[in-house]
Amino acid sequence: MDDSPQSNCDAVHEDGANGTIVKLPEGCGFATYGVVKDMRLSTNLTVEQELQKRAPSLNPLVYEMDISYDYSLVKRDSGTVYVRIDYGDSLGYWNDIVRADAITKRGLDESFDKRFWSPDAKTWADELNATRYSDSRPARSLVLEQSDFSQLLFSQDRSASCRGKDGFMLIELEGSVKSEIRFGVTMVGTISPEINFEETYGFFDADMTYSGTLMLNGKASV
Repeated sequence: MDDSPQSNCDAVHEDGANGTIVKLPEGCGFATYGVVKDMRLSTNLTVEQELQKRAPSLNPLVYEMDISYDYSLVKRDSGTVYVRIDYGDSLGYWNDIVRADAITKRGLDESFDKRFWSPDAKTWADELNATRYSDSRPARSLVLEQSDFSQLLFSQDRSASCRGKDGFMLIELEGSVKSEIRFGVTMVGTISPEINFEETYGFFDADMTYSGTLMLNGKASV
């Protein structure tokens, strides 16, 4: 809504809108940033009534924009495109690690959301361990379980052998296994001009329980 020389409203059109990385409005889409797949003048939309009084002209233009999260669509001459991925299975990882109070910026533009970062791997380890082993440690949210399984390990029967050997052997494993998992990982790198993750910090904890019976059934003669 700004048509002054200082406005950056038309910056998305420079060298063509398609393939441009844009920051999306809050609550729009699944991520903070997306890639313009297509942008065109709308033929059936107009500025809403409550916004028209803020428009710089009587007939402000309305564009329709298609957004993709496929970053292979980014324009090849866009230069270096940095990316940071924070992924975990608990709110504790986000609050205690990603948005920790001890914030260090990684030389990024001020438009980026502030997130914890340190050039020291030990600092990361201390932060991660504080979350993993605290009294309010995140629960293991992913449970993999297989109950009452039966697995044949070995079977051989020579009871009807013509060479006079008489015997058989059968070995089976029965039981159940359960694994509870929790994880958190932060990856920092580039996705253009090439995919290269320079730093990765995280943890993966698994608590496995197993109960089983090994059954042997056989016959042999000497």
